[in-house]
Amino acid sequence: MHWPRRKLRARGSAALDHLTALCSGIGTQWERSQFMATPSLRQIRALVREVLGILPTLDLHGLGVREALRETERFLRDAQAQGVPSLRIVYGKGRRSPGGRGVLREAIPHWLDTNGRNLIRRYEQRPDASGADGAVIVWVRLREPESD
Repeated sequence: MHWPRRKLRARGSAALDHLTALCSGIGTQWERSQFMATPSLRQIRALVREVLGILPTLDLHGLGVREALRETERFLRDAQAQGVPSLRIVYGKGRRSPGGRGVLREAIPHWLDTNGRNLIRRYEQRPDASGADGAVIVWVRLREPESD
């Protein structure tokens, strides 16, 4: 999807400012306090993803149903543990499958509605220009911060 420059700037302006400050070695007192000395690779990646609007993606093309469900659960649990708020799961349209509709296209949304419900807040199927879906955007149910 093409975002107009103004919209991209509005979506990630705070993250872009932080990333710019980190890269230039300068920044406000708040930025220095947030990242202490040297930012971790995880912090830099998170800022870049936010600025560019990039979602972590799991590609399930070529996997069987059991393996795809296992990988989906692992991916969601990892995202939850790392505090990733949203992600993309690509399962394909199944055009080369018998009947022209892939089994993962049915299995993944069904699993998210049932077994995966405790890991997600919601999901949304993303159709392409032809109206066929081949991926879902998932909003992860983040863990509550533990109180002392």
